[in-house]
Amino acid sequence: MTKKYGLLLLPLIMIYPCFAQESIMLSDGDIDRLGIQFADVTDVDLQSGSRFPAVVVTSPNATSLVNSSFGGTLSQWHADPGETIEAGAPIATIRSAELLTQQNLWLQSNAASEQASFELDRDRQLLELGIVSQQRLEQTQRSFAQAQIDLASNAALLELAGFQGQSLSTLLRDRSNLGSYQVLAPESGVLTHRSYNVGEVVANYEEIASIQQTAALWLAAEIPARLAQNLEPGFKLSLANTGELLTIQQKDFVVDEDTQTTEVLAVFDAASRYRPGQILTLIVPPATSGVLVPADAVVHSGNTRTVYVRTANGVQARTLQLEPAGENYLAREGIRSGDTVVITGTAAIKGMQLGLGQSE
Repeated sequence: MTKKYGLLLLPLIMIYPCFAQESIMLSDGDIDRLGIQFADVTDVDLQSGSRFPAVVVTSPNATSLVNSSFGGTLSQWHADPGETIEAGAPIATIRSAELLTQQNLWLQSNAASEQASFELDRDRQLLELGIVSQQRLEQTQRSFAQAQIDLASNAALLELAGFQGQSLSTLLRDRSNLGSYQVLAPESGVLTHRSYNVGEVVANYEEIASIQQTAALWLAAEIPARLAQNLEPGFKLSLANTGELLTIQQKDFVVDEDTQTTEVLAVFDAASRYRPGQILTLIVPPATSGVLVPADAVVHSGNTRTVYVRTANGVQARTLQLEPAGENYLAREGIRSGDTVVITGTAAIKGMQLGLGQSE
């Protein structure tokens, strides 16, 4: 065959990919002359895979809003925006007529409970002396039980404003701050926003501030549905460049009709330095086992993908079933970690397969 007729075979490369396991003899001199370069096939790791933009968010399971318990007038702020506060620290003070009414009800029910307890002890003693009947004692017991229910109900409403335990005992002794309560931070973090100014009226259960938690950061990303279907809670992800690890915590089961993506939420495995709203690059590794084949090693011929694996006497052409894995490909069989493949010079080897450049 002459060079002229050999050139006619070039279009056939794309039409007839028929070199599945063919060996091509190459000497070290041929490799140097043709400029052939090799790269190793490696195991899939957490830095191998598709890359997607992701945004740093606070944990959706953590409280970030601070709400009022009773409506009233905001009388004082105890923290400024940007200030770091601990869980349980006072954020604001609200004076509330509704709270005052509830405190009075609790004080009355507390007094009624004490009186009912006294009467129950008295009637028990009188029954032992035969002065009162069993029916009288039973009525006293019912009155005591009802007084306890009323006291617990009123105490539960005061707990919404932080009055419990020691603070309730203090309320019995010191009534100078009746009608006033402090809004406490539900979580530690940075106070990012105050919704009201001093003197403004706040409604019941109204958001008065927000806290940005720095200890519970997650990452949210929109992942194509075809990849997200293989991801489950507990699956490991990583960040590009830094290699920081994350673990998937939640995944939506609804696919966005417009983008055909699913939201995936992952938590950082270790403390991070990022801030909510920051955009990072998330790597989603293949969900199946296999080895990573460099993209430069893959020769495309129609729907067939071929790689040239180095052997003792040259290279061997192997047709593989490959799946995209970020910038490279994933192979489940036909090649193994540690094999060396051609990444530069594949066109020259292809020509040798076809006998291009040979004479009759």
